Amino acid sequence: MVILKKKEFASLTQKIKRGCEMAEEMNKKQDSKVKSMKKPNMGDMIQIIKGEAKGKKGRVIVLRDNSVIVEIGVNTKTDEPIKTVVNHKNYKLI
Repeated sequence: MVILKKKEFASLTQKIKRGCEMAEEMNKKQDSKVKSMKKPNMGDMIQIIKGEAKGKKGRVIVLRDNSVIVEIGVNTKTDEPIKTVVNHKNYKLI
């Protein structure tokens, strides 16, 4: 068990409060960046900038909270659409 003096306890409490305030500020900054980023609508064209399909362009077919489902082409043998899921951070609107 640790016994702290009154001054030590007050100093420790202030440091914890400052740390919490800094964390809250960082969260607010990150939230504002996410809110300011324009999300696409269904049917919009995007270009994938990260991941396995990097550089490919596609049409948004489903919009989710953290990602979009994109049709990036058609399989020539089966005529089925090629779809992939892309996180909002990993594409840009065209």
